[in-house]
Amino acid sequence: MRYCLFALLFLGMGCPSDGVPGDSSPGSCEEGARRCAGSASAEVCAAGAWRQEICVAGCSEGRCQSSQQNRCSPGSARCGDQGREICQDDGQGWRRFPCRTNQSCQDGGCIQDEGRCVPGETTCLDEETIGRCDDSGENWQQESTCPADSRCQQGRCISPCDRARDNRSYQGCAFYAVDLPQVSGDADQDQHPFAVVIANPQEDPLEVTVTGQLGGVVELVEQQTVVESLRSAQG
Repeated sequence: MRYCLFALLFLGMGCPSDGVPGDSSPGSCEEGARRCAGSASAEVCAAGAWRQEICVAGCSEGRCQSSQQNRCSPGSARCGDQGREICQDDGQGWRRFPCRTNQSCQDGGCIQDEGRCVPGETTCLDEETIGRCDDSGENWQQESTCPADSRCQQGRCISPCDRARDNRSYQGCAFYAVDLPQVSGDADQDQHPFAVVIANPQEDPLEVTVTGQLGGVVELVEQQTVVESLRSAQG
Protein backbone atom coordinates (compact mmCIF):
# COMPACT_ATOMS: atom_id res chain seq x y z
CA MET A 1 0.00 0.00 0.00
CA ARG A 2 2.83 2.41 0.84
CA TYR A 3 4.49 1.69 -2.51
CA CYS A 4 1.34 2.60 -4.45
CA LEU A 5 0.91 5.90 -2.59
CA PHE A 6 4.52 6.87 -3.30
CA ALA A 7 4.10 6.16 -7.02
CA LEU A 8 0.96 8.26 -7.22
CA LEU A 9 2.68 11.17 -5.49
CA PHE A 10 5.64 11.00 -7.88
CA LEU A 11 3.38 11.07 -10.94
CA GLY A 12 1.45 14.04 -9.55
CA MET A 13 4.57 16.17 -9.29
CA GLY A 14 5.33 15.88 -13.03
CA CYS A 15 8.08 17.90 -14.74
CA PRO A 16 8.61 21.69 -14.56
CA SER A 17 7.47 23.64 -17.65
CA ASP A 18 9.66 26.02 -19.63
CA GLY A 19 9.42 29.72 -18.85
CA VAL A 20 7.55 31.46 -16.07
CA PRO A 21 3.80 30.75 -16.21
CA GLY A 22 1.33 33.59 -16.35
CA ASP A 23 -2.39 32.78 -16.20
CA SER A 24 -2.27 28.97 -16.19
CA SER A 25 -6.00 28.29 -16.13
CA PRO A 26 -6.94 25.87 -18.98
CA GLY A 27 -8.58 27.46 -22.02
CA SER A 28 -7.83 31.04 -20.93
CA CYS A 29 -6.15 32.01 -24.23
CA GLU A 30 -5.87 31.03 -27.89
CA GLU A 31 -3.00 28.71 -28.75
CA GLY A 32 -0.01 30.62 -30.14
CA ALA A 33 -1.35 34.07 -29.26
CA ARG A 34 1.19 36.63 -28.06
CA ARG A 35 1.06 39.80 -25.99
CA CYS A 36 3.36 42.15 -24.07
CA ALA A 37 3.15 42.08 -20.29
CA GLY A 38 4.78 45.45 -19.70
CA SER A 39 7.89 46.72 -21.45
CA ALA A 40 10.24 43.99 -20.17
CA SER A 41 8.32 40.77 -20.76
CA ALA A 42 6.24 38.96 -23.37
CA GLU A 43 3.60 36.25 -22.99
CA VAL A 44 2.75 33.40 -25.39
CA CYS A 45 -0.23 31.08 -25.10
CA ALA A 46 0.76 27.40 -24.84
CA ALA A 47 -1.57 24.55 -23.85
CA GLY A 48 -4.30 27.02 -22.99
CA ALA A 49 -2.19 29.08 -20.57
CA TRP A 50 0.01 32.17 -20.81
CA ARG A 51 3.77 31.57 -20.54
CA GLN A 52 5.99 34.54 -19.74
CA GLU A 53 9.28 35.39 -21.45
CA ILE A 54 11.68 37.96 -20.01
CA CYS A 55 12.72 40.59 -22.60
CA VAL A 56 16.12 42.18 -22.10
CA ALA A 57 15.75 44.67 -24.96
CA GLY A 58 12.01 45.34 -24.58
CA CYS A 59 8.78 43.87 -25.92
CA SER A 60 7.01 44.84 -29.14
CA GLU A 61 3.80 43.27 -30.49
CA GLY A 62 4.11 40.33 -28.12
CA ARG A 63 7.68 39.46 -29.02
CA CYS A 64 10.98 40.19 -27.31
CA GLN A 65 13.15 42.58 -29.27
CA SER A 66 16.78 41.80 -29.88
CA SER A 67 19.43 44.36 -29.03
CA GLN A 68 19.98 44.97 -32.75
CA GLN A 69 16.28 45.64 -33.36
CA ASN A 70 16.21 48.23 -30.58
CA ARG A 71 19.19 50.18 -31.86
CA CYS A 72 18.64 53.46 -33.73
CA SER A 73 20.47 56.52 -34.98
CA PRO A 74 20.73 59.10 -32.14
CA GLY A 75 18.38 62.04 -32.75
CA SER A 76 16.41 60.35 -35.53
CA ALA A 77 12.60 60.55 -35.36
CA ARG A 78 9.74 58.25 -36.27
CA CYS A 79 6.01 57.89 -35.62
CA GLY A 80 4.74 55.43 -33.02
CA ASP A 81 1.35 54.44 -31.65
CA GLN A 82 1.35 57.34 -29.17
CA GLY A 83 2.87 60.05 -31.36
CA ARG A 84 6.42 61.09 -32.16
CA GLU A 85 9.41 59.01 -31.06
CA ILE A 86 13.03 60.24 -30.96
CA CYS A 87 16.07 57.98 -30.68
CA GLN A 88 18.01 58.35 -27.44
CA ASP A 89 21.50 59.86 -27.40
CA ASP A 90 23.05 56.43 -26.81
CA GLY A 91 21.15 54.89 -29.75
CA GLN A 92 19.71 52.14 -27.52
CA GLY A 93 16.01 53.00 -27.61
CA TRP A 94 13.25 55.46 -28.41
CA ARG A 95 11.71 58.21 -26.26
CA ARG A 96 8.02 58.98 -26.76
CA PHE A 97 6.71 62.53 -27.29
CA PRO A 98 2.91 62.55 -27.68
CA CYS A 99 1.55 65.07 -30.19
CA ARG A 100 -0.59 67.96 -28.98
CA THR A 101 -4.36 68.07 -29.18
CA ASN A 102 -5.63 68.00 -32.79
CA GLN A 103 -2.22 66.90 -34.07
CA SER A 104 -1.05 63.61 -35.56
CA CYS A 105 2.39 62.22 -36.33
CA GLN A 106 3.54 62.18 -39.96
CA ASP A 107 7.06 61.41 -41.18
CA GLY A 108 8.45 61.69 -37.66
CA GLY A 109 6.85 65.06 -36.88
CA CYS A 110 3.63 66.27 -35.24
CA ILE A 111 1.41 67.93 -37.87
CA GLN A 112 -1.72 69.96 -37.20
CA ASP A 113 -4.81 68.06 -38.34
CA GLU A 114 -6.44 69.74 -41.32
CA GLY A 115 -9.32 71.96 -40.29
CA ARG A 116 -8.46 71.74 -36.57
CA CYS A 117 -6.65 74.13 -34.24
CA VAL A 118 -5.23 74.14 -30.72
CA PRO A 119 -7.67 75.72 -28.21
CA GLY A 120 -6.43 79.17 -27.19
CA GLU A 121 -3.91 79.45 -30.04
CA THR A 122 -3.86 82.71 -32.03
CA THR A 123 -3.47 83.29 -35.76
CA CYS A 124 -3.94 86.00 -38.38
CA LEU A 125 -7.35 85.91 -40.05
CA ASP A 126 -6.07 88.65 -42.40
CA GLU A 127 -3.44 91.40 -42.27
CA GLU A 128 -5.42 93.38 -39.70
CA THR A 129 -7.33 90.81 -37.63
CA ILE A 130 -6.18 88.41 -34.90
CA GLY A 131 -8.18 85.20 -34.42
CA ARG A 132 -8.19 82.78 -31.49
CA CYS A 133 -9.04 79.05 -31.59
CA ASP A 134 -12.18 78.23 -29.60
CA ASP A 135 -12.38 75.65 -26.82
CA SER A 136 -13.61 72.93 -29.18
CA GLY A 137 -10.59 73.25 -31.47
CA GLU A 138 -12.95 73.45 -34.46
CA ASN A 139 -13.21 77.18 -35.28
CA TRP A 140 -11.25 80.43 -35.31
CA GLN A 141 -12.99 83.38 -33.65
CA GLN A 142 -12.14 87.04 -34.23
CA GLU A 143 -10.42 88.46 -31.16
CA SER A 144 -8.99 91.90 -31.99
CA THR A 145 -8.02 94.30 -34.76
CA CYS A 146 -4.51 95.68 -35.18
CA PRO A 147 -3.87 99.47 -34.95
CA ALA A 148 -3.62 101.44 -38.18
CA ASP A 149 0.20 101.44 -38.19
CA SER A 150 0.51 97.69 -37.46
CA ARG A 151 -0.04 94.44 -39.31
CA CYS A 152 -0.89 90.95 -38.06
CA GLN A 153 1.97 88.47 -38.28
CA GLN A 154 2.13 85.03 -36.63
CA GLY A 155 -0.90 85.75 -34.47
CA ARG A 156 0.15 89.16 -33.13
CA CYS A 157 0.12 92.81 -34.19
CA ILE A 158 3.53 94.22 -34.99
CA SER A 159 4.60 97.62 -36.29
CA PRO A 160 6.62 98.04 -39.51
CA CYS A 161 9.73 98.72 -37.42
CA ASP A 162 9.20 95.55 -35.37
CA ARG A 163 8.66 93.57 -38.56
CA ALA A 164 11.86 94.95 -40.09
CA ARG A 165 13.80 94.13 -36.92
CA ASP A 166 12.50 90.54 -36.92
CA ASN A 167 13.38 90.06 -40.61
CA ARG A 168 16.90 91.50 -40.15
CA SER A 169 17.21 92.85 -43.67
CA TYR A 170 18.57 96.07 -45.18
CA GLN A 171 15.10 97.57 -44.71
CA GLY A 172 14.47 98.91 -41.24
CA CYS A 173 13.89 101.90 -38.99
CA ALA A 174 17.30 102.46 -37.37
CA PHE A 175 20.78 102.23 -38.90
CA TYR A 176 24.34 103.11 -37.93
CA ALA A 177 26.43 104.81 -40.63
CA VAL A 178 30.21 104.40 -40.32
CA ASP A 179 32.77 106.54 -42.15
CA LEU A 180 35.59 104.32 -43.44
CA PRO A 181 37.86 106.54 -45.56
CA GLN A 182 40.31 104.77 -47.83
CA VAL A 183 42.94 107.52 -47.86
CA SER A 184 46.54 107.59 -46.74
CA GLY A 185 49.36 110.05 -46.14
CA ASP A 186 48.50 113.74 -46.15
CA ALA A 187 45.18 113.34 -47.95
CA ASP A 188 42.50 115.63 -46.53
CA GLN A 189 39.35 113.82 -45.46
CA ASP A 190 37.37 117.05 -45.87
CA GLN A 191 37.75 116.61 -49.61
CA HIS A 192 35.82 113.35 -49.35
CA PRO A 193 32.43 114.24 -47.83
CA PHE A 194 30.44 111.57 -46.04
CA ALA A 195 26.79 111.12 -46.98
CA VAL A 196 23.83 108.90 -46.17
CA VAL A 197 21.22 107.96 -48.79
CA ILE A 198 17.76 106.97 -47.55
CA ALA A 199 14.96 105.46 -49.66
CA ASN A 200 11.35 104.74 -48.76
CA PRO A 201 10.13 101.66 -50.71
CA GLN A 202 6.54 101.91 -49.43
CA GLU A 203 3.60 104.23 -50.02
CA ASP A 204 3.27 105.31 -46.39
CA PRO A 205 5.08 108.56 -45.46
CA LEU A 206 7.91 108.44 -42.94
CA GLU A 207 9.91 110.82 -40.79
CA VAL A 208 13.72 110.76 -40.99
CA THR A 209 16.05 111.97 -38.24
CA VAL A 210 19.84 111.89 -38.54
CA THR A 211 21.87 112.30 -35.35
CA GLY A 212 25.57 113.03 -35.11
CA GLN A 213 28.31 111.36 -33.11
CA LEU A 214 27.44 113.32 -29.97
CA GLY A 215 23.72 112.70 -30.31
CA GLY A 216 22.71 116.05 -31.79
CA VAL A 217 20.39 116.29 -34.79
CA VAL A 218 22.29 116.78 -38.04
CA GLU A 219 20.94 119.28 -40.55
CA LEU A 220 20.06 117.69 -43.87
CA VAL A 221 22.11 119.09 -46.74
CA GLU A 222 19.66 118.25 -49.48
CA GLN A 223 16.27 116.58 -49.77
CA GLN A 224 15.07 114.62 -52.74
CA THR A 225 12.01 112.61 -53.66
CA VAL A 226 11.87 109.29 -55.49
CA VAL A 227 11.35 109.90 -59.19
CA GLU A 228 8.24 108.44 -60.74
CA SER A 229 10.19 106.20 -63.14
CA LEU A 230 11.78 104.29 -60.26
CA ARG A 231 8.44 103.94 -58.50
CA SER A 232 6.91 102.54 -61.70
CA ALA A 233 9.79 100.11 -62.16
CA GLN A 234 9.16 98.67 -58.71
CA GLY A 235 5.51 98.02 -59.56
